[in-house]
Amino acid sequence: MILPTMNSEELVREIMKDYPVVLRKGEFALLELRRPAIKSRNKHVQKFYDYKSKNNNNWIIMCDYYVKDPSWVVVAYYVDKWGFQAYMVDANQKTLTHYSGHFLERFNERFLYQPVMSKTEILERYLSKNASAYIEWLPDTEDHQKPFFGRSREGIVLGSVEYLELYHIVHVRTFISKDMIFESQLEKFDSTGENYKQYWDEVYKKRNQDAFDD
Repeated sequence: MILPTMNSEELVREIMKDYPVVLRKGEFALLELRRPAIKSRNKHVQKFYDYKSKNNNNWIIMCDYYVKDPSWVVVAYYVDKWGFQAYMVDANQKTLTHYSGHFLERFNERFLYQPVMSKTEILERYLSKNASAYIEWLPDTEDHQKPFFGRSREGIVLGSVEYLELYHIVHVRTFISKDMIFESQLEKFDSTGENYKQYWDEVYKKRNQDAFDD
């Protein structure tokens, strides 16, 4: 079970204990979405599942079924003395992406403008459009090592990366809108936006072709 007293290394080990089982849950969930996706107008179905592991950890599984290009995202979450914490796992890249309650609050107040939403609801809404991001590095500061400036589909994310022995944690610390960036950040805003758009152009091109071929 995830405990608030765990350090980063212990937290990663605990999350990864669950990961193989959660991964299988995601694979099974995708299977049930294949037919609805094929029958849908845009050849796509997205659905969220809740799961509590045998280790008593809470998970969210997001399934995105694009015809011939199904994918899923798994996120472990808990609450500690600092509030809501969520960790999205990418085992292939040996990466955990950390979304704090503070980050989700900023996303809500600066983009969603929804006064009554739980942290898990905000998280699911964020992941539904922004599970992928393109980042560029910033100079180190006294507070953060390996800070970054990033673009997701619906805005700008700022954070830093913590390197561990086997994995690294991408701490997504806050969300800002375009009108909040400083003049010194304009170059990063343009370059990350161009790279993010190029990435999504390729994704959509592939998905649209897959749907046509099917």
